This record gives sequence, C-alpha cells and structure tokens, in this order.
Amino acid sequence: RLPMQVKVGQIAEPKWIRSMEISPGSEIVHHTVSSHLGVGVPGRGPFEFPEGWGILLPEDPSVSISMHYHKDPGPGTAVMDETQGGFMFYEDGDIIDHVVETSLQPFREFTIPAGDPNYEVQNVTEFDEDIYLLSMGPHAHYRGKAVKIELERPDRDFRETLLWVPDYDFNWQFQYELEEPYFIPAGSRMHITWWYDNSVANPYNPDPTAEVNYGPATTDEMMNARIYFARAEPLG
Repeated sequence: RLPMQVKVGQIAEPKWIRSMEISPGSEIVHHTVSSHLGVGVPGRGPFEFPEGWGILLPEDPSVSISMHYHKDPGPGTAVMDETQGGFMFYEDGDIIDHVVETSLQPFREFTIPAGDPNYEVQNVTEFDEDIYLLSMGPHAHYRGKAVKIELERPDRDFRETLLWVPDYDFNWQFQYELEEPYFIPAGSRMHITWWYDNSVANPYNPDPTAEVNYGPATTDEMMNARIYFARAEPLG
C-alpha cells in the first residue's frame, strides 16, 4: 500500500468534475483509492455522474491516491507501474444542481477471533438531512466473506436491502452504482453488516491462528462501505 499526494497542474480555477477515472498501469495494481478520482480496479471504467451533478476540484489541487499492490517480493521482481488518472469537466456556465460528496464509513472497533468461520460485525450511520445516494463500495480484505447494506427509514418498521454481496471476493473491488439517484430521508439509518471467515477453510486466509484487527495491511482487516451521495436540496 503506497499513499501519495499528486499535484495536478494547469488548473488555475475551480472546475466541476462530471466524470473521473483511474486506469491501473500494471498487472500488480490490485486497486487504487483517491480523494477525487474515486476507486480504480482493472477493467472498471470511469465514474460518470448524472447531468447537473458533480464534484468540485479546487484550483491548484493536490489529489491523494492510495495504491494497493499485490506482488511477490524479492530481487529481480521489480515492476514498472504507469497508472494514469483523468477528469472530464463541465463547461464554464453549465448549471450544477447537486454537489457530490463521499464518505468512507469505516468501523475500526472490532477483533476477529482466531479460527472463527463466520464472525459478524455491524455498523450504523444515521443521516441528519435528506440525501440522494449514488453508489456504494464495500471494502474488506482476505477474510471478508459477505456484506449487506440495509436502510431503515424513520417512517417504516422494517429494513430494505440496498446491497447484498453473499460471496465477497477481495480480488473484485466494486463501487456499485445505482441506475438513478436514490432518495433517503433525514432520520434514516444505514446498517452495514460484514461477515468474516478467519478459519482454515478460507483459502485466502494468511493466518487462521491470528486474531485480526482493523488495519491498512492486507493481512489486517477492514470494514468500510464508501458511498457517493449528494444533499437532496438543489443548489438553486
């Protein structure tokens, strides 16, 4: 994992981003996460926002990019990486109705017991204003087994399933984009449930004898669910 800050030249004034993409430049790039470029995985393609929705890129910006590599170590194994990223901007004068924001929604307070084949962890996020949801991107490491994202609305006594991944695979990192912006009223609660397999039956498990906590290494674990959203009230 390699975090970087990249200066983006030739941006003399703020620009509204309508589309963005990271294109991995080596077979050892597992995935990338960026403050402004979104999530990049081999074959993913660009993020494209609905007309009138966008992210503001400030003038003279510094873009953070976290590169996650997967390769065998040792002499003679060095590989060149030419990962690229880019934006498509709105034209000057185009009307922006909704400012797109992102939230990682991490939950760090858990310890997966050694050998546990189905350890469950839950996290809840409450929304204090009306929003539109655009996409969801659950993220865990080698012990991630399944994930469910549910919505509890204040006027209903049941949860609706927004996303259900019954067979999570660390080798496939997706940001699941909704066909249309999805309205979520203030007072709603997003329930995120992860299941982890820390047993010998998990072929990807680095060490089933170890207790595992949240951390940046792939041998650690994560419980994230990045969302892209916008406040429901238009800019006007």
